[in-house]
Amino acid sequence: MKLTADKAHFWRSDKWPGFELMRAHWVRHSFSKHFHDCYTIGINDGGAGNFDCRHKKQDAWPGRLNLIEPGETHTGGASSECGWLYRDFYISVECMHDLAQRVNVTQIPEFCSATVHDPELAHEFREVFVAMTTMPATHLEQDYLLAKAIRRLCVRHGCQQPAHVRVSKEREAISRIRDYIHAHFAEEITISRLASLTGWSTFHLIRAFHEATGIPPHAYQNTLRVAQAQEQLRNGESIADAAVSCGFYDQSHMNRLFRRMLGATPGQYRRTAAISSKT
Repeated sequence: MKLTADKAHFWRSDKWPGFELMRAHWVRHSFSKHFHDCYTIGINDGGAGNFDCRHKKQDAWPGRLNLIEPGETHTGGASSECGWLYRDFYISVECMHDLAQRVNVTQIPEFCSATVHDPELAHEFREVFVAMTTMPATHLEQDYLLAKAIRRLCVRHGCQQPAHVRVSKEREAISRIRDYIHAHFAEEITISRLASLTGWSTFHLIRAFHEATGIPPHAYQNTLRVAQAQEQLRNGESIADAAVSCGFYDQSHMNRLFRRMLGATPGQYRRTAAISSKT
């Protein structure tokens, strides 16, 4: 079936704190560079897509899983005429750490690749998705299906020393900059202020930060603002109040960034999140 419009639905439940699920199909929308502060596990259901991650283009086909770690900058978009259909699990770092320990994995997962061809594991995560969102499965059954999928994910595709991690003398300085942006994301931040944290020139800071994170400081700040706005909208905050408290210029500014990063407007996100949380 050929898709004609972009569509996304978000789901969350009080039974699973630290989880957010999304089912989407994209035809025209392309995501700008962004990141999540959580793990993203994507199941490709149909069509085809691709995304830039770890300094190369990753192909997303049915039977493949998309594995994106917290803080990894990526893009995304359909690469076929019939669009790109997929489901995403967004799992907080704390929740993933707990899940790993429960299945006897001693370290929080680090993935060897951003995409893996594993139809069996894709099927297992699809079962988890269905159990959590549509079928009347008990919490015990959901827990069992999730534990089985997480265990297989860690054993098959986790690695102790991921090849994509680059050791850098500047890592500590970049960490200070990131911590500062996290602490002041809703405020006006200047490059000069960030440079003062490291003693670098503004040019060197922008270049080093972009090399380390994949995006410039202002895009990093905008990503944090969108993430915080999501949290507030999920908790019933009005769009206008979320826009003000998260530091957006106005609602139209928040709307543009939401659409660019999530493929949905704040209003669409708030409606689907509110409906899903009651299921």
